[in-house]
Amino acid sequence: MPDNQEYLETCQIEQTVWRSKRINSNNDELVVARGTDSGKPGYFMAWEVKEERPECISWNGKCCWYPRMFWADIDYENSVVVMDFPEFLREEEPSRKSYYHKIGSTVIFHNDNYYLKLKPFDKDKFIPVVETDRPDSFSAAVSYVQWFNENHRQISKHGKLLSQTKKAKKRRRNRLEAKIYKKLG
Repeated sequence: MPDNQEYLETCQIEQTVWRSKRINSNNDELVVARGTDSGKPGYFMAWEVKEERPECISWNGKCCWYPRMFWADIDYENSVVVMDFPEFLREEEPSRKSYYHKIGSTVIFHNDNYYLKLKPFDKDKFIPVVETDRPDSFSAAVSYVQWFNENHRQISKHGKLLSQTKKAKKRRRNRLEAKIYKKLG
């Protein structure tokens, strides 16, 4: 989103569709919201504000939004959207993401059925390859907010960004999974 006030005229937000549970010092929550920018539908990373403020848009009587970034809906030709598995064991605030798959490349269409490619999981077990480098706009917005929140958490807690080596990421992922398993019981 540009820093100028142009977004006040061109952007419209309909509703919040995903909450990150990150609250700022003004008690606003960072969310992903559905809306339009210059008439193009898509998703915003925005602060949901419980009072009407001059920098916010789309007051609905209960809340308004301060948009920060926008991802426009893109319709890829010759592609299908495949929904990924819920990420409740991979993220603090899970979501359900979807990815575009090109027919004939990562998805095969045969006899009125779609077939997704598989990758090895264990010695004799396979899992479908769902994640691609072409997420839908909702998934791209949620992924960015999750990344943004994780970096903010690291800087707030440790005063710096933590190591991005494979071993360090695996260690953090294992700690997160253990924390979530403990929470689930």
